[in-house]
Amino acid sequence: IQDFAKFIVTGENEACSENEAQKKFKVAKTRGNWDINLSQFEVGVNSGRTEGEFGTSHWPADKLMLAILNNRSIAVRAKDSEGKSYIVADATAEANAKADLIKDTFKQWIWEDSDRAARLEKLYNEKMNGYIETKYDGSKIVIDGLSPVLRGKEFKPRQNQLNAIQRYLVDGRALFLHDVGVGKSFALLGSILKGKQVGKHNKAMLTVPNPVFAQMQDLALNHFPSAKILMVDAKSLNAENRKRTLSTITTNSWDAVIVSHSILPKIDIPAEFKLDLIDEELAQIEQAMDSLEDQGYVGKLSVKAHAKKLENAKAKIIDRIDSGGKDDVVNIAEMGIDAIFVDEADEFVNLPKITNMNHVAGVNTAESKKAWSMYYLTQYMHHINGNQGVVLATGTDIRNNIGDQFTMLRFLAPDLLEEQDIALFDDFIGTFGEIKTQFEIAPEGSGFIEKTRLNKFYNLPELSMLYRQVADIVNAEDAGVQRPVITEKHIVADSSEELKLYMAVLAERAKAVRNGDNKSDNLLAIANAGRKIALDARFINPALPDFPESKVNLCVDNVLNEYHTNKALNPSQIIFAEFGIPNDEGKFDLYNDIKSKLVAGGIPEEKIVFARDYETDALKQKLQEQMNSGDIAVTIGTTMNMGVGKNVQERLAAIHDLSLPWRVRDMEQRGGRIERFGNIFENATRYKYSTEDSFDLFMWSKLKQKALF
Repeated sequence: IQDFAKFIVTGENEACSENEAQKKFKVAKTRGNWDINLSQFEVGVNSGRTEGEFGTSHWPADKLMLAILNNRSIAVRAKDSEGKSYIVADATAEANAKADLIKDTFKQWIWEDSDRAARLEKLYNEKMNGYIETKYDGSKIVIDGLSPVLRGKEFKPRQNQLNAIQRYLVDGRALFLHDVGVGKSFALLGSILKGKQVGKHNKAMLTVPNPVFAQMQDLALNHFPSAKILMVDAKSLNAENRKRTLSTITTNSWDAVIVSHSILPKIDIPAEFKLDLIDEELAQIEQAMDSLEDQGYVGKLSVKAHAKKLENAKAKIIDRIDSGGKDDVVNIAEMGIDAIFVDEADEFVNLPKITNMNHVAGVNTAESKKAWSMYYLTQYMHHINGNQGVVLATGTDIRNNIGDQFTMLRFLAPDLLEEQDIALFDDFIGTFGEIKTQFEIAPEGSGFIEKTRLNKFYNLPELSMLYRQVADIVNAEDAGVQRPVITEKHIVADSSEELKLYMAVLAERAKAVRNGDNKSDNLLAIANAGRKIALDARFINPALPDFPESKVNLCVDNVLNEYHTNKALNPSQIIFAEFGIPNDEGKFDLYNDIKSKLVAGGIPEEKIVFARDYETDALKQKLQEQMNSGDIAVTIGTTMNMGVGKNVQERLAAIHDLSLPWRVRDMEQRGGRIERFGNIFENATRYKYSTEDSFDLFMWSKLKQKALF
C-alpha cells in the first residue's frame, strides 16, 4: 500500500525507501483500520495527480485512498441558505469516479512487478487456497435407543441427517444449514445422543426457540423414549428454583438438557474466563492505540468507545464477584455442560461489531443480550474443548448476508478467522465485500434517496470454501424430501383516496425528520404508519369506510375461495397479519373484521381462530393438532406465533402474507409452514398481498434487497 500510495502521488513506480516509508508515505493498519499519513508537501507539489488525475479539490487522492481502504462513503456536502446540509451531486459523482479509477489502477499496478506478483500469489495460496470441502458419510451410524417408529409410522434417518451427525462426531462443531422440513431437529438430537454414546461430550445442552420448546421435548422423547432428557424452562431458573434445578442438572447423567432461548441470558460462564476474554481484547486495543501514537496518529474514537464498553462490562463482572454473585444466573461450568447445540441460530446474529462502517446500510450493528450470551457460551466451549463443542442450526439461509456469516463464524470458528487475519469485521468486509453508494426508493414512497450500503461480494469462491469448513448445507432437493408444489400469487390492491392523501402526509413527515425540523417524530414511526395504512385506512381512523378493494378484502375473497373449493378435504389456511390484534382500546380490530367477513362467507365461526389465544404449550399443541385434522379452517396470527416451529402442514391449502415483515427470515419461516413434507395437497398456494402506491413498495424492495445480499 505504501508503494502504491507513492505511485499515485508521484507517478514513481519504485518501492519506498526506508526513509520514505517513515516520513513521506506512512501507512498503518491496526484493529481493522487503515491510516494513511502522506507528506502534504508531496501531495501539494503533485496536485496534478492528487487533485486532477486521481482526485478532486474536495477529495484529493490521499483522502480517497483512506476512504477506499476503510470502506467509507465518499460524498461532497454543502449547506443551503438555512444552514442545512445537502449532498452536492456533481462533485460527489466526480469524487466517486476518481475512487473507481484508483481501484482499477490498483488492480492493474499490483501485478506489473513480477516479484510483487509472486509474493502476493504465495500469500494468497497460503491464506485463501488451503481449504478443501470434506465429505462426511454417516451411513454406518447406529444410534442406540432410537425408536424405529415415530408417531405410529416407520422412521429411518435420512442420509443427510446421518452425514450431519458424522460431521459433528469428526469435527466437534458445525453449522447445520438445512432447509425447512429436511429434518435438522433430528440431526441435532441424533448428534447429541450419539455424541454422548461415543464420548464426544458428556452432557450437552440444546437451546430452542420458545414456541417450539414443548414440541422439541415431544420429538426427543418419541425418537428416544428411554433417554434421560431434562427440560429447563424460565421458571426452573428463577430465584426460588435455581439451586434445586442446578442440583438436578449437576447430579444426574443427562443425555440432553433442553432449554428455551429466553433463558440463555440466565446462563453465564465462569467470571474469571470472561474477564480473561475482556482483558485480552483490552490489551489488543491498548497495543493498537500505542502503535498508532508511536507512528504519529491519534487513537481512533471508535476504538476508544469500544474500550469504554469493555471496561464497563469488566467492572460489572468484578462487582458480581465481589458481591458473591447474583441469584438470577447459573454457571454453565457448574452445570457440567461441555457442548452446546442451538436451534434457529439466526436469532442470535445481533452481536456487536467493532467497525467504522456504522453509517453503512446493510451492516448489522444491533446488539442483543442473548447474542452476547451466545458469544460468551460458545467461546467458553471452544476454550474447554479445543475449538469444538458448538453446533448451530437454522432453516433460514443466511449465506446472502455477509455480516451474519461473520457472526456465525465468530460463534463457531474464531480460530479460522484468526488464521486468515479477518477476525475483525472491517478486515472481513475488506476481503469479501464492497461498499457502494446508490439511489433507493424512499420509505414513504415519495421518490428516491441516496444510500451507502454493503451490496457486493468479492472473492466469493474463497468465502464459500471458508464457510463450508463448518457449514453443512442441505436443501430439500438434495435430501430427497417431497414437498408440495407451491404456486405464488401476487395480489395487488388498488389505492383508496384516503391512502393517497395519507401517503402525502407521510412524505412530509419524513422530509421534516430528515431535515431536522421535527425532533418528536422518527422514521420508524412513519414506517409503521405506512405499513398499517397499506393494510386498511381504518388503522388511522376506525370511523373511515371499509374500502371494498383493499387487500384485506381481496384476502378474504381468496380465503373463502380456497375453503369452498377444497371443503371436502377439510382444508386449513393461515393469514399472517402483524397488526390489528383484538384490543379494548378502541383501535381498529383487523382480526375480528376478517373473522366476521369469513363467517358471513360461509366458514363456521368455531373453525376460525386467533393464534394469540393459544399461549401455553398444551394449547399450542392443541392448535397444531386441530389444524392438521381440519377442525380449524383458518388461523390468523403473526410471524412469531404462527411462523416459527409450527408443524401444521398436513391440510394446509394456502397461506396469506397479508402484511409484510422486515426480515427475509420471517418470510422464509412463514413459507416453511406450507413447504413441508406430509401435506395432503400436492399443489398449494401462497398469496402475497400489496397495495399499489403504498409503503408496501418499499417493503418488497427491502426484502428483495436483503434476499440478494
